[in-house]
Amino acid sequence: MQDFEANQGNGKGRIFLLIFRLAKWLDGSSALIRTFGIPVIYFYKIVSQFGFGCDFPLTISLGKSAKIVHIHGLVVNKRTVIGEGVILRNGVTLGVKGNGMAGAPVIGDHVEFGSNAIVIGPVHIGSGAKIGAGAVVLRDVPPNAIAVGNPARILTR
Repeated sequence: MQDFEANQGNGKGRIFLLIFRLAKWLDGSSALIRTFGIPVIYFYKIVSQFGFGCDFPLTISLGKSAKIVHIHGLVVNKRTVIGEGVILRNGVTLGVKGNGMAGAPVIGDHVEFGSNAIVIGPVHIGSGAKIGAGAVVLRDVPPNAIAVGNPARILTR
């Protein structure tokens, strides 16, 4: 329900998050429930990858009240942790370096991402931070800071 409130007026975001939450719940349920949920899980994968052109695995940890604006082109590593009230926009990439053994990003609460922002590696983004459009973040961002540019530089408020 909190995702619905966060995405008021954003039908695509509401539908996407509803299907994501349902498929994630089914995927993490008992073997019997998961078996009956397989069509929903595959429906989610088809809709997310082919319908919206994004890679948003069921294994990520996504906090409450997430807002996804213009879903297309999202790429999120399967081990990424995303806090509550985070705003993601089109083209955002939250990924790992190289072979992926170094770790995935950890995103605090109420972080806002501009379009095409990229966070790579075991980076921690502090709560309340803003990541500017097109920023390439390779190091930690403190809480309530702003990261802009390529490579990103940190601005304080």
